[in-house]
Amino acid sequence: MNSDSKGTFGNRNARPASRRDTARVESRAGSRSTDRVDGRPGKPDTARVRRAADERRWRVTVVAPALEFNGLTLYTLTLVRALVEMGNTVQLLAPPGPLNHSLSGLAVQVVPLPPARQRLGFFGWRKLRAAVESFGPDVLHAVSPDLDLPGVRLADALERSLCVTIHGVKPHELPKVEDTNFDGYIACDAAVRERLVNDCLLPRRLVTQIGLAVSPMRAPEEAHVMDLRATPAVGMLGPLEDSVGFGAFLDAAGRIGTKSNDTIFTILGDGPRRSEVRKMAEDRGLLQRVVMVDRLFDYSLAWRPFDIVYVDTRQPAAGMMVLGAMAFGLPVVATEGGAVFELVEDGVDGLLVHRDDAEGLAQRFMLLIENHQERLRMGRAAFERVEQEFSPQSMALALMDTYAALVAGESLPLRGDVAQGPRRPTRSIK
Repeated sequence: MNSDSKGTFGNRNARPASRRDTARVESRAGSRSTDRVDGRPGKPDTARVRRAADERRWRVTVVAPALEFNGLTLYTLTLVRALVEMGNTVQLLAPPGPLNHSLSGLAVQVVPLPPARQRLGFFGWRKLRAAVESFGPDVLHAVSPDLDLPGVRLADALERSLCVTIHGVKPHELPKVEDTNFDGYIACDAAVRERLVNDCLLPRRLVTQIGLAVSPMRAPEEAHVMDLRATPAVGMLGPLEDSVGFGAFLDAAGRIGTKSNDTIFTILGDGPRRSEVRKMAEDRGLLQRVVMVDRLFDYSLAWRPFDIVYVDTRQPAAGMMVLGAMAFGLPVVATEGGAVFELVEDGVDGLLVHRDDAEGLAQRFMLLIENHQERLRMGRAAFERVEQEFSPQSMALALMDTYAALVAGESLPLRGDVAQGPRRPTRSIK
């Protein structure tokens, strides 16, 4: 059997085969002790790549998990759309998901990957490799360091540079210590960047920082927000996963029920804890007050029904869920942690709360439920900040500079800022 058919690719129950014992990986690892980042050996410095750098136009293969309703998918969609709108040519490799329709009307070549836990197989791998080889990418970009995705294997097979975006600092969100699977690492915030350098022991020249971005969608409408007859709607958005604390949200809903009988609470998302969360709501006697929605026909409307959005930042790429709400002019209540300190200024364009603090969460919800003027003010501030500081076009330009350094074998830019205004210092909960 051909060696390409061996290994554990596509088998999520098996540990990905180590690539460090190959001559190619040993060569790449050795190159990191030099002043120049050599990338994957044998990568040709073709006229096409030089022209792409001069014209700032790239052919990029983006490798992503299934397009479910979560922060990683929102990042993927923003990344792809921004690159295309800046004149780049993009190919997307991802398992099918409910948000695939979000790519309709966009000039993107979509190549479906097998669903999670399903093996690609020998012929599937050959077909995938042929599709990517035919596309002819200048660079590959993985939106997470998940080694079950084929980015690393494709980059080695085609001898192309591969960068990866790192969204958080949990062990499963970070690459391995002294990782050699990727040629460049893009941190979404300063805390992630420092962890990559100090804890993962990656050379600084391989690490850059490019912040998150989102397109402004809808400014808050004063007539709607100030309508005293409207029923307030509070939504918790994100995947129903083990790391997310739903108990505080449900307990806060129960506390508010004794003060405001007309507020509607909704949990929008799907995942392995769906039955457990429903049982938690039932045990608290909240099934009549808390609505659980696992699927939507059009996820571009996910934020529209809500007046207030709650985001538990323990979910992957939580910053994108925060920005998604801000882009619709909604005040966000978010738990402290991760990139949220760079996205939300407590009391100005949103509110921060300690994790699993049901009483504190209920107080912040009540502040926004009872004070329509405050809700309008924060929603406007959030929308204006998205317009001014989180431009997808700036994100694309920073990525294109990173791609240029990557394929040229140069050190990555220290930081490619997305923000248009002055960067504010890290904030803490007041």
